[in-house]
Amino acid sequence: MVESKANGKELMLVAPDYSFSLHSHRFAAWCAATAASASKKCRFSVLAGVKLIEQSGLSQMAAGWNMLPDPEEFDAYHRGMRERLVALAPFIVGSGPCREFTHGVAAKLINCYLKPLYVVGPSDPQAMPEAQQEKLNAVHPPIDRLLLTSLIAADTGPRRVIWRKAKETGWSTFSSADYEAVIEAVRDFTSGELWKIERHWSGYQSSMDATN
Repeated sequence: MVESKANGKELMLVAPDYSFSLHSHRFAAWCAATAASASKKCRFSVLAGVKLIEQSGLSQMAAGWNMLPDPEEFDAYHRGMRERLVALAPFIVGSGPCREFTHGVAAKLINCYLKPLYVVGPSDPQAMPEAQQEKLNAVHPPIDRLLLTSLIAADTGPRRVIWRKAKETGWSTFSSADYEAVIEAVRDFTSGELWKIERHWSGYQSSMDATN
C-alpha cells in the first residue's frame, strides 16, 4: 500500500496494483466480516474479519474459478477452512464473552465471502460452462435464523426435524457436526443446487432478528 499525502497530511492508502481480484476480495471480505460478526455471541470488527480471511488463506478464493474446489472436494475444503479459522480466531478476535468463534461463525464468514464472488456475482448459472455450474452449485449458502424459520414452515418432510433443531441451537453456536447436518439437509432439499435454498430466505425484506 502507498500513502498519498497533500500538504503533509495523510489522505488515503492506495493499492499500487488494484487488480479485479483485489477489487472483488475487498467487497466480499466486507460482506463476510459484517455478516459473521452479527451474532451477539461473537462480535468483531471488519478489520478483524478481513485479517481472518487473509491470514487463513480464504482470500485465495478471489483469484478465480480455478481456485474454487471441485464439487466433490468442496465439503472437505470447507471443513478444513472452518478448523483453520477457529484456531486462528483467538489471536485476531480474542476470546471470552462475546468472542465465541464457533464453526457456525466460521461457516458464515466463508459462505458470505464466497457468495458475492461466485454465486451472485457471475451471470445466470445456465449461461455458464457446465464445470462452473457444478462448482457454483456446491458452494454452501449462509445459514441464519430467518432461513431456518422459513424452512420449518415450508418443508413438511423429514428434514423439518433438522431445521427445528438447528434453529433451537442457533447458527452462531453450531458445532462442526451441527453445521454439516444442516448443509446435508440443504443439499437434499435442493437436489444439489445449494444456492436455491435462498428462495426461502426473507432477510432481504424482513426486520426480524437473524443474529442467533
